[in-house]
Amino acid sequence: MQHKNIHEGRRRNQQTYAAIIRAALIVVEEKGYSGTSIEAIAKAAGAGKQTIYRWWENKAHLFLEVYLSLACEEKLHADTGNLFDDIEALLINLFVIYRQTPAALILTGLVQESQTNEDMRHHIVDMLITKRRGVVGSLFERAKHRGELHAEADIDIAVDTISGAIWLRLFLKHEPLDNVFAKQLAQQVIQGVGL
Repeated sequence: MQHKNIHEGRRRNQQTYAAIIRAALIVVEEKGYSGTSIEAIAKAAGAGKQTIYRWWENKAHLFLEVYLSLACEEKLHADTGNLFDDIEALLINLFVIYRQTPAALILTGLVQESQTNEDMRHHIVDMLITKRRGVVGSLFERAKHRGELHAEADIDIAVDTISGAIWLRLFLKHEPLDNVFAKQLAQQVIQGVGL
């Protein structure tokens, strides 16, 4: 992860680090992303602001790391041997994370902040779009290798379709991100990409 603390090789105190991450999760659930400050996180963690700023450039960098730990690739992984089941399983895993943790709240806050913060926009594109596209895209690549998907299938469009549908519900909250939607979206994408 391309954060200041990694570049500088600073060694984290694991107990303090864990306390900061726990505090960030508690405070963001209580106050929302925009209402959360480094000061509030430091107070809740029993840590100094200087410690947080030594490890993360700002609130957005801290919450990007928190989000990536909540919705890490290992928790989303699906390899059932069937494209529909892979997509459905990945989506169900992601939606459970969104329902049971503040990951969705954090993600929407980060995306909103990226609209006025060019540095954050680059991090969002790198960590949450480029790399995550690879996670979803790998499901389709495996399907191609199995002969389940024709070689000309447009994986980029399929991945964009999945991401766009999720983000629409995530931001507008007009419909739930649930197992029914996971199944519907998987079916729709497979029909669109063509087997």
